[in-house]
Amino acid sequence: NLIVDAGEQCDDGNQIIGDGCELCQSVFGPGVEFNDEANEMSGCVWHPVKGVFYAVDDSGEIWKIQTNGVANILKSGLGDIEAITLGPDLNSNFIYVAKEFDATAGKPQIGEFNVETNELTRWFTLINFVGTTSTGQEAMEFIPDAGAEGGIFYSGSQQNGLVYKHRLSILTSSTDTIVTPIIGTFDPQPNGWNSNLAALNLDRQNNILYAQWDENFYKLRAMNPTNPSIEYGV
Repeated sequence: NLIVDAGEQCDDGNQIIGDGCELCQSVFGPGVEFNDEANEMSGCVWHPVKGVFYAVDDSGEIWKIQTNGVANILKSGLGDIEAITLGPDLNSNFIYVAKEFDATAGKPQIGEFNVETNELTRWFTLINFVGTTSTGQEAMEFIPDAGAEGGIFYSGSQQNGLVYKHRLSILTSSTDTIVTPIIGTFDPQPNGWNSNLAALNLDRQNNILYAQWDENFYKLRAMNPTNPSIEYGV
């Protein structure tokens, strides 16, 4: 099994699995275990082209995990990393990680990481995001579209439960750190749900966005990524 904290992100590029990460269990098979419990794993993503998992934890580490359970740290010292996702091009070597809050920037950030060179190539600061050091960017997902950057990053705030949308200059430049906020946030929670949003995951094949809450409020909601008012049964 791949052990992931309850309510944290586990993503295969197509679906969210939820508490216990049954997808990871099915890929690894019985008797194969990777456990990063000491560092509080916060997200994992299955890379369908490279055939491995990439994972992050609250201690600022990025892991590469093979299907036989062999794991190694690709990068460390990145701060409190809460989520991980793939970008628009699955043949690219880049993945993206979410830092809850950066003290120097005074805002959360999204980092671009090259899985072949193990280099954190740039940070994007989310200038319009509302959050603090302990209630910042807790969830993050990439939503592909036909725009120049290949899509939009959705970032969920643990402070108010809202999702903020940004275009990052990931295709039009290899060096710029331009962040273009998209006007308007959205609230993925129905009335009566709490604001402690923990994960966002996109099923690219079926175009379903999943939102997950934790902290004694373990709920999962499925919705249309471009029109969250359209809800699907889970």
